[in-house]
Formats: sequence, C-alpha cells, structure tokens
Amino acid sequence: MAKEALLAKFPGAEQQKTFSDFREVYALGKLSKRIQSATCYVTTQDDQPFYEMILVIEEGYSNEAMGAELFGPPNHEGKEWLLSPEATGLSFTIKVWTFQNKLVIAGALPGSEWEGEF
Repeated sequence: MAKEALLAKFPGAEQQKTFSDFREVYALGKLSKRIQSATCYVTTQDDQPFYEMILVIEEGYSNEAMGAELFGPPNHEGKEWLLSPEATGLSFTIKVWTFQNKLVIAGALPGSEWEGEF
C-alpha cells in the first residue's frame, strides 16, 4: 500500500518526527476497543510503500491472542508468524511478532530496514 492510500484510509494519521532518512513515521489514534494506538512506517523511496505497523494492545487484551486471531497459530520460532509471498499474494515476506503489549507486523520490502532479514 502506498503512503497516499494509507493516509486516505486513516485521515487522522499524524506524521511524527524521526531521525531516520529512510522512513516516515505516522501515529494513528485508537483504532478499536482492543487497539489503543498504532504506528505506521513508510519508506522514503519514490513510491513510498507502507511496510510496518505496530499495534499497541489495550490492557486486559492479549497481543498473542490477537495475532492468532488474525494470522492463525504461530508458525515461526514458536511465537511468531512468517507469511510467505505465496500465502499472501504479495511480492514480499511478512513477519509478525509480539513485544510487550504490542503486535508488530512488518514487510521485508526493498528499501526498508527489513529488506533481506526474513
């Protein structure tokens, strides 16, 4: 998804200050009863694809349960999800993992810090 499509889908997204020259960061407010907030990363390449979303899960809800609800049982290293291009129909691999109260969904797009990482 290109940056324009992301911003059209979430018109309240606020660009955040970043010290990285390879990405732009956008903060989204509360998305649902279970999702307190989200942060989205967009590369600064010409086509500016959106490649990562970090969901902050509300207290009382499980990020692991949300991951399983969205992606099925973990299939990588015990508690992570790895989604191949064949499984998603996209041209890149997606990795999903939990961290503290977050669910991180990242694509290994060219030009992102995840390129070639998974």
